[in-house]
Amino acid sequence: MGIGVPGIVEQTADGPLVHGQTVGWDAVPLERLLRAPGRLPSDLPVFIDNGAKTLGQAEMWFGGGRGARDAVVVLFGSGVGACVVADEPAGGRAVEWGHLTVRVRGRRCRCGARGCLEAYAGAEALVARWREAGAGRRAMPTRKGR
Repeated sequence: MGIGVPGIVEQTADGPLVHGQTVGWDAVPLERLLRAPGRLPSDLPVFIDNGAKTLGQAEMWFGGGRGARDAVVVLFGSGVGACVVADEPAGGRAVEWGHLTVRVRGRRCRCGARGCLEAYAGAEALVARWREAGAGRRAMPTRKGR
């Protein structure tokens, strides 16, 4: 079973720990929680990795990247991520691209920092900016000749 999660996945001797700042996860032992008695069969292999990286790999296997040696897959959703897939054994590198500072002292991001790309291009930010621009207000009728 493969699971893509938001944030960073730290591989430890005791299993993967998920650090998903935007969802409030700090060192969550996701596999251990999933394998709690009765939840998953003990012999089922579980692979947990960053969501952008898993999306990048899926695109290479089943999507637009089929047949390509290298690709960059960008994810715009509630967050902003990217995966650089190169012809290498590791299968790609996930990039926390959404938390790249694009404007010093800019909008507050949900991660707590200011000026992150996600604060401008993530789904929540786009909806907020749409509302700030007057979404839902009726347009004033215009008259010809004015």
